[in-house]
Amino acid sequence: MLIEFQVENFRSFKGKQTLSMVANNAKDLIDNAIAPIGLNKPKLLRSAVIYGANASGKTNLIKALQFAERMIVTSFDRSERPKKLKALIPTQPFKLDEVTRRLPSSFEFQFIQNNIRYSYGFSVDEIRVQSEWLIAYPKGNAQLWFERKWNEAENKAVWKFGTHLKGEKSLLSEATDSHILFLSVGAKAKHGQLAEVYKWFYEKLWFMDIDDDITPDTLEGLADPAFQKALLKLLISADLGIVGIKYEKHSRNMNDFGASEVPEKLKRLIEVLNDISNDQNSELHEIEISLEHTANNNEQVAFKLTEESVGTLRFLAVVGTWLQSLRAGRIVIADELDASLHPILVRKLIEMFHDTDINTGNAQLIFNTHDTTLLDLTLFRRDQIWFVEKEKYGESHLYPLSDFSPRKDESLHKGYLQGRYGAIPFVGHLTEGLEINAPS
Repeated sequence: MLIEFQVENFRSFKGKQTLSMVANNAKDLIDNAIAPIGLNKPKLLRSAVIYGANASGKTNLIKALQFAERMIVTSFDRSERPKKLKALIPTQPFKLDEVTRRLPSSFEFQFIQNNIRYSYGFSVDEIRVQSEWLIAYPKGNAQLWFERKWNEAENKAVWKFGTHLKGEKSLLSEATDSHILFLSVGAKAKHGQLAEVYKWFYEKLWFMDIDDDITPDTLEGLADPAFQKALLKLLISADLGIVGIKYEKHSRNMNDFGASEVPEKLKRLIEVLNDISNDQNSELHEIEISLEHTANNNEQVAFKLTEESVGTLRFLAVVGTWLQSLRAGRIVIADELDASLHPILVRKLIEMFHDTDINTGNAQLIFNTHDTTLLDLTLFRRDQIWFVEKEKYGESHLYPLSDFSPRKDESLHKGYLQGRYGAIPFVGHLTEGLEINAPS
């Protein structure tokens, strides 16, 4: 599970900002928090929702999480990039201050993997990794596994390794280019301890694209009858008129397709892949999915996905990934979860993460939204609701609702729109002095 995430000097975040998933001592909605193995005392929240005006920095927080995750997961692959490129690392420091433009961006994660708490972070500029560190807390006590810092005077990284990190540490550090993360190198080299930490970023952090395309995640799940049954139950409860799912998988040889069905370039690509894998069967899998509706004579009629509404496809894409994430105990991160989904459906999706009978894998949800109907103390605790506000010179600040100590019977929806908690746009008189001249 994620304990907290910190970001500094990235996009609209100038100073260090912290998103904490640590629950406070409140007694309300106790199922919305859980005490995981590996953390001594505090409970962790199952979800967090982020509000703010347009361009306040809500999406930048998601982008910061995603940049850090991509840097960790793909960092080793950057070793193949030409060294002559000026910007080897696509970071984006805060640009509205002449000092921060030249400073590195920093990211830090506190998380639990396999019942052990870790603290991992790094700071990077466009050219190199300025610092990187990993601390483990296997029995509550801190163990420094490694630390690197760039020494400008000596033009090299200075390394420090703890005795609890085993294996060929010196060889791995020598193989780590200045613009590559050591954690990524260690994982690629199959270093047991580092690979286990890397796995959390690779497997647990899950960024959702809210679109109407059925995801590979959902396709994979549909092959499992239990998953199909759970997905159908959600589709039926969403009142979309769906009463059944048809999933058919056909194995076909490439030679069975006509010339017009498989372009020549694709044929050549498949042949190359088969040569690499020593597989000469040229077998392809064709998957057909259709959704069944009830006709006026009670007959079940199958609709192709192309015949379904955008709203149905959007919900299908979301709930498929939703179920897979709950099963795998992922941290789901979504930008504008409410896009093209009815508020009632969004609420039900959120409640699945809070349900102790459904969320048995300790999955977490982090998302931003403009939907103020979700500002409800029967759905979220005060420490689960966050705001992002941008100040005069473009700097974003992140803070929780619990800073304001609202009453239990207080209307959060009304208070937020009245500006009681900040993080709303002050648009002034939009139409004052506005002139629109129709073309003559």
